[in-house]
Amino acid sequence: MPSIYQLTPPLLAMNAHRIESPLSNHPIDYERDAKFFAEYPHRQTLIREAGMGEFDLDMPCDEWLQVPRLWCLVMQVSAGVHSVVPVYRGRKFWSFIKDDAALGIVLTDIARREGIDAQEWQGVRASSRSQEQTSSIERK
Repeated sequence: MPSIYQLTPPLLAMNAHRIESPLSNHPIDYERDAKFFAEYPHRQTLIREAGMGEFDLDMPCDEWLQVPRLWCLVMQVSAGVHSVVPVYRGRKFWSFIKDDAALGIVLTDIARREGIDAQEWQGVRASSRSQEQTSSIERK
């Protein structure tokens, strides 16, 4: 039998995927997604910014506001049931996506970027290092 460390755990177990319904624990996010699918009945997918605490759990608000935004792919599996998975962290580089085919193009670009805005992450790291240096100097 293979070692458990060779197996990929389900995304649901890692809090990297959620199935939302009217009974979900995130009613604000669910209602926002349901409203989108009601307004655009030809759509089965959307990409939207993750809500605070939706995936970045237990992160203090001031830190959450400093990290690059997390973007989620929401897929309507059936009426009232949505699959939500984080797909990108960084600045939004797309405009309004008019249909699912256009979203497919955006997702292809996200995959090319490996799901992150590398330039924005470099800025966050540089800012973090600068803050650490300032804190170190102030302690001396």
